Amino acid sequence: MRATIIADVSAPAEVAAAEQWLARWREALASCPEDLGCGCCVHIWDVDAPEAALAELPAALRAESDWSRAGAT
Repeated sequence: MRATIIADVSAPAEVAAAEQWLARWREALASCPEDLGCGCCVHIWDVDAPEAALAELPAALRAESDWSRAGAT
């Protein structure tokens, strides 16, 4: 399942939650490029993850994008 993850740099708890999730699930991801965000204000990852992984992703980190919509069924 495709998802877009966005963490606001000004919210350290968001960044930490995203990094922890990625560390836990990176090996199970079918796709996870490097950070697509600028890094000065946002971190963005487009991932293709198992349903179980996305169930553990905090809702505040999920965003809709062309990437995530393309994977919708």
